[in-house]
Amino acid sequence: MNRNLLVALIACFVVAGCTAHKSQFGLERLDKADIAESESLQSDIGGLEARANALLNVCVADKFTSKLTYDRLAGFFELADERDAFVSTFAARLREAKFRRDTIKSYKIERVAIETNEVVGFVRARLKGHFWGPLNTELVEVVVWKKVGDKWFVWPQQQK
Repeated sequence: MNRNLLVALIACFVVAGCTAHKSQFGLERLDKADIAESESLQSDIGGLEARANALLNVCVADKFTSKLTYDRLAGFFELADERDAFVSTFAARLREAKFRRDTIKSYKIERVAIETNEVVGFVRARLKGHFWGPLNTELVEVVVWKKVGDKWFVWPQQQK
């Protein structure tokens, strides 16, 4: 391969942030939601964001599809079947987004919102991982939550 072409190709990857792949899921669900714009919900939004950070910290701590991660996720779901549904769906999305070894390297929460019914919440996060060599991949995911009592749980039936 021509050396100049190789240098140009490498520079292109560096300038592009080395992102080779980007996927998005659930954005339309958030766009269609009737979002509450009330100051009184700031406490709930803060609680949901803290809960989402805790969930995502579990997801980045180890390989997402490991038994250890699966066990650590239990407290974020009201029912075991909901955890199973989330893990299988989310693992498929990571693979589709080309996350090498189902491993998330970092995340950033971009938006937290609550519907006017005050029991359905949305967390949009940008997840980053490795694709191949120096190339990275991104997944923008909207996780739907439901409030039961005073606690937020992931609601995988609404992740579609």
